[in-house]
Amino acid sequence: MNIHPAQVRIIHALKYAIGLDDETYRSMLAAYGAASSKNLSFTQAKDLIDKLEASAISSGVWKKKPGIDHSSMIARPGYATWAQIKKIHAMWNEVSRQQDPESRTKALNTFLEKHFGITFIEWLPIDKVAKVIRTLAAMRAQKEMKKGEAA
Repeated sequence: MNIHPAQVRIIHALKYAIGLDDETYRSMLAAYGAASSKNLSFTQAKDLIDKLEASAISSGVWKKKPGIDHSSMIARPGYATWAQIKKIHAMWNEVSRQQDPESRTKALNTFLEKHFGITFIEWLPIDKVAKVIRTLAAMRAQKEMKKGEAA
């Protein structure tokens, strides 16, 4: 599978964030047998992104958002879109009792596995997206009703 245009953008954003000089960048590409990022396969690009991201995080110039895998930004037929995943994360943040982002993401994945048989949100089938959103909307309404009763 060929590299996705979103992967090219992520690679270049990370390259810029790290401040990689062209020579070092080209030698990294050469390790994959590529002269340009556009010559990478999807899998090679994902591997390079993971390496660049680790370097950027350790350098303090990049923060990984919990629960977000860059490959989820790429359209995958049959699975939830990036916008849908983002919406589900936002809705979960409204109903979750967890305080920190990492714990919220773990709790979301546990919720999805328990109720929908999905281990990670990135693998949510498109046909289950509406049901997840309806469930979270019901949870939000129930939470708001309890707040009203307590007031």
